[in-house]
Amino acid sequence: MAAAVPVRPAAPDEPSVATQRWLASECSKSAFYRLLNRTVWAIITLVSLGIFAFIGIQRHRAGHEIAMRQPEIIAAQSANSEPARPTPERPSSPATNSAMPKVSIESEPTETEPEETEPEVSLTEESDSQATESDRPRQQSVMIRPQQPIIRSPIEEPKVPLKPVDEVAKGLDSSNVFERRAAISALSGRNDVSDEATTYLEQHVRRETDDNLKFAAIDGILRLNENPQVAVDLLAEIVSGDTPANVQVVSKKYSPTLRRQALNKLGQIGPNASSAAPVVLKIMKAAAKGTAKFYKVFCECADCLAIIGSDRTDVTQALKSFANGRGFADKTPYVAQCKAAAERALATIERRAAGLPASTNPPTGTRRRTLADP
Repeated sequence: MAAAVPVRPAAPDEPSVATQRWLASECSKSAFYRLLNRTVWAIITLVSLGIFAFIGIQRHRAGHEIAMRQPEIIAAQSANSEPARPTPERPSSPATNSAMPKVSIESEPTETEPEETEPEVSLTEESDSQATESDRPRQQSVMIRPQQPIIRSPIEEPKVPLKPVDEVAKGLDSSNVFERRAAISALSGRNDVSDEATTYLEQHVRRETDDNLKFAAIDGILRLNENPQVAVDLLAEIVSGDTPANVQVVSKKYSPTLRRQALNKLGQIGPNASSAAPVVLKIMKAAAKGTAKFYKVFCECADCLAIIGSDRTDVTQALKSFANGRGFADKTPYVAQCKAAAERALATIERRAAGLPASTNPPTGTRRRTLADP
């Protein structure tokens, strides 16, 4: 008897025969579909190339036919074109006419009736010297006048009557910022009634809540008046924080930014704002008592006093005291910056006294210290 072939048991993870057959059929189907897809795309590509080639050939043939018929088209166009018109002869000038011999036509009547016979015409040439004035044809003289420029009278623009100041000032009470700005701008240009406009703007500065509009009104006052005293008083009030009699470093009415702008504006006005120097000096002395918080205010006041207080003895003495380190209530690192600001202000005063332009740089041998300095 033949020996029995041992049957290998199926592995637990190996698929069954039916599953293997199904996988084989699916693989063959997917391969067939891939081949079919590639075949279809190849056919579409070939057809597209054929269409483009056919269009190119047709366009080439059409261009070749047009090029071959081009001489015939040009000949037909030249045959159908109109003949050129002769150019008219240019009339001769008067000088040419005077140089040419003149021909006179003379007719003598015969004894016969004029209806049956024709008059004899004799042509005789006469020179210009023998011709009389009556025989010469009259020539029309043409005078070419130069073209004069057209002078047009200027168009007078209609004068718009200005509104009364009271009516314009009503815009200052508006809740809209743009309307208030427009009213300030309108009042700033009323030089004809500068006193009334200045009064309205001065009152508006004290009740305006927007910092930019405050300074717009102050600029308007400066434009309306040659004497800046009204604007200087308003700026000194802003610098004081409350009133010039009651200075406050920490102000509840005005922001630090507004005070900085007021000090800069006083510096721009220059020595004409010297009446505000006592207020600025008070603020600087108050800021010297707390340099940790108010060293910026001290430096700004020192720079302002260098311009508006250069002629005042009390300002010079105070700056010298601060430059030597006296007058400070605390010993913080910010004292060095305050001393440098005082030295810079003294140097500016000395340069202005010598007739030199004021310098914004620190004096020679000093520099602005920072918190990193010992």
